[in-house]
Amino acid sequence: MRIVLAQVDSVLGDVDANVRRARDILTHQAAAGADLVVFPELFLSGYSIGSVPRDVAMEIGDERITSLADAAGDTTAALIGFTERDRAVHLLNSATFLQGGAVVHTHRKVHLASYDIWEEASHFTPGSSVRAFDSSVGRVATLICFDVWHPGLVL
Repeated sequence: MRIVLAQVDSVLGDVDANVRRARDILTHQAAAGADLVVFPELFLSGYSIGSVPRDVAMEIGDERITSLADAAGDTTAALIGFTERDRAVHLLNSATFLQGGAVVHTHRKVHLASYDIWEEASHFTPGSSVRAFDSSVGRVATLICFDVWHPGLVL
């Protein structure tokens, strides 16, 4: 199995530029035979959304997200972080798993970091669960950053 960690910076607040960059990476890595490409937390919006003066949230069905699923093609899966708008009320720190041209699963960060310089609870509503799902790379569950520090989620 070939997993690519796309450790690349995003442009804070420029979702369209970040989608273009992610699409380029996915197209290249799919052609190179990657099985899974993993992007950073909140890659599509940038991490410090409190510094962005406009709305950068996206819904799961946003065509920019589905375009990334298309770019990955039929043989490459992708996990990509973004700011999700849920029913136009809540913002969530989410990561969506793309495969076969579609969204397969979306994890909403359960444990928000809210200490020192991190103020996630000021901007996001926590997710409520973690769920494993079947994928082309096997049975998978997603955790986002601070989720890993909570033993109940990783045991």
